[in-house]
Amino acid sequence: MVREKYREQRIAQLTGWRCFRIAWEDLADPERLARRLRAFIEAVRAERRRRLAS
Repeated sequence: MVREKYREQRIAQLTGWRCFRIAWEDLADPERLARRLRAFIEAVRAERRRRLAS
Protein backbone atom coordinates (compact mmCIF):
# COMPACT_ATOMS: atom_id res chain seq x y z
CA MET A 1 0.00 0.00 0.00
CA VAL A 2 2.83 2.40 0.82
CA ARG A 3 4.50 1.76 -2.55
CA GLU A 4 1.21 2.46 -4.31
CA LYS A 5 0.80 5.72 -2.40
CA TYR A 6 4.30 6.85 -3.43
CA ARG A 7 3.56 5.89 -7.03
CA GLU A 8 0.33 7.90 -6.88
CA GLN A 9 2.19 10.94 -5.52
CA ARG A 10 4.84 10.65 -8.24
CA ILE A 11 2.19 10.50 -10.97
CA ALA A 12 0.55 13.60 -9.48
CA GLN A 13 3.89 15.44 -9.45
CA LEU A 14 4.71 14.54 -13.04
CA THR A 15 1.30 14.95 -14.64
CA GLY A 16 -0.77 17.15 -12.34
CA TRP A 17 -3.37 14.38 -12.21
CA ARG A 18 -5.04 13.39 -8.96
CA CYS A 19 -6.26 9.94 -7.96
CA PHE A 20 -9.64 9.27 -6.43
CA ARG A 21 -9.73 5.82 -4.88
CA ILE A 22 -12.92 3.81 -4.79
CA ALA A 23 -13.24 0.55 -2.87
CA TRP A 24 -15.95 -2.04 -3.28
CA GLU A 25 -17.58 -0.95 -0.03
CA ASP A 26 -17.96 2.59 -1.42
CA LEU A 27 -20.39 1.21 -3.99
CA ALA A 28 -22.78 0.21 -1.20
CA ASP A 29 -23.58 3.89 -0.55
CA PRO A 30 -23.66 5.71 -3.90
CA GLU A 31 -24.91 8.98 -2.39
CA ARG A 32 -21.96 9.13 0.00
CA LEU A 33 -19.60 8.24 -2.84
CA ALA A 34 -21.08 11.02 -4.99
CA ARG A 35 -20.58 13.53 -2.13
CA ARG A 36 -16.96 12.43 -1.74
CA LEU A 37 -16.36 12.72 -5.46
CA ARG A 38 -17.94 16.19 -5.67
CA ALA A 39 -15.83 17.36 -2.71
CA PHE A 40 -12.71 15.91 -4.33
CA ILE A 41 -13.42 17.66 -7.63
CA GLU A 42 -14.05 20.97 -5.87
CA ALA A 43 -10.82 20.63 -3.86
CA VAL A 44 -8.83 20.03 -7.06
CA ARG A 45 -10.49 23.02 -8.73
CA ALA A 46 -9.74 25.25 -5.73
CA GLU A 47 -6.12 24.11 -5.71
CA ARG A 48 -5.76 24.92 -9.41
CA ARG A 49 -7.38 28.35 -8.95
CA ARG A 50 -4.91 29.13 -6.14
CA ARG A 51 -1.99 28.06 -8.31
CA LEU A 52 -3.15 30.18 -11.23
CA ALA A 53 -3.70 33.21 -9.00
CA SER A 54 -0.15 33.16 -7.64
